[in-house]
Amino acid sequence: MIKIKSIQTTKTARYVLSNKPSNKIKNVWIICHGYGQTSIGFLKWFNPIFSEDTIVIAPEGLSKFYWEGFNGKVVSSWMTKEDRENEINDYINFIENVIAEIKPKLNNNIKYHALGFSQGTATISRWANYTNLNLHSITLWSGLFPDDIINSWSEKKLPKLNFFFGDNDPFINHSKIKQQELNLTKEGIVYEISFFIGKHKVEKKPLLVLNNKVQ
Repeated sequence: MIKIKSIQTTKTARYVLSNKPSNKIKNVWIICHGYGQTSIGFLKWFNPIFSEDTIVIAPEGLSKFYWEGFNGKVVSSWMTKEDRENEINDYINFIENVIAEIKPKLNNNIKYHALGFSQGTATISRWANYTNLNLHSITLWSGLFPDDIINSWSEKKLPKLNFFFGDNDPFINHSKIKQQELNLTKEGIVYEISFFIGKHKVEKKPLLVLNNKVQ
């Protein structure tokens, strides 16, 4: 009889930073990229909010693969449906470890902002639902909130969910957005949805709007 077992093992994972952690930092952004991206490439989208008092931290998905099949560009994914519970636990622990490494280098008067893009919206949401870090803002960009944590989310005192969608995003099903609005409202979860001119990407203008709003 075939038996499937799981075992914990050590894995080296990477993350990238916009600048050096210091006690001058006032705002920390933890950002999670989408499917088929890298943390380095994703971080570049956030250049408009780079500053001396802001640090942007981009963990990278734990599963790497070749975008074109067997060679070429190497990209990352956060998880698949296979062995999903373990993959979710692994990336939550990974992000927690990143924060644990950075936090001692910062002062105590910090605003922490969480943002997920596309596939990363589920990643950042599940981590936000788990962490004890006091989050100042949570943003889901070009992606939806995961239904599997909606009940436990409503029991916590978490900040309002900010959704950003491009008005010409080929991957966003507007009927799903409407259904999610109904689900979130039913659970009493506070949210705000914003649409911007653009496609499936974090664009400069709406990013600056968000940054100013959550300061």
